[in-house]
Amino acid sequence: MSASGRSKLTLGLVVATCAFAQEPDFPKITTEPRAIAAVQPKYTAEARAAGIEGDVLLSVSIDEKGVPQFITILKHLDKGLDEQAILAAQKWRFKPGISYGTPAPSKVKVLMNFRLSDPKQ
Repeated sequence: MSASGRSKLTLGLVVATCAFAQEPDFPKITTEPRAIAAVQPKYTAEARAAGIEGDVLLSVSIDEKGVPQFITILKHLDKGLDEQAILAAQKWRFKPGISYGTPAPSKVKVLMNFRLSDPKQ
């Protein structure tokens, strides 16, 4: 596939994403959200066999109930680990951010670690 073909495909995906869902405008948060239930990501067999370790950094938008809504990757890894990080983050729950006494949508960064020596993975 040519470079221009990839550009068109990427642009099409961005347009489709924007057409179906947009992140909310976030109010001023007076108390930051806090993770109350965190799920560890799983290693893929391919990444484990390749000996890949590292971190995936995610941006997670949280609704006023503390449930992740929009997740984007800020720092990538390879061999399916990005997808595993997103799957784990979707299961996280948060004490929501507070805006002047009221639960409000907010955004946090979540760092998912992948270490071959971690028995939980």
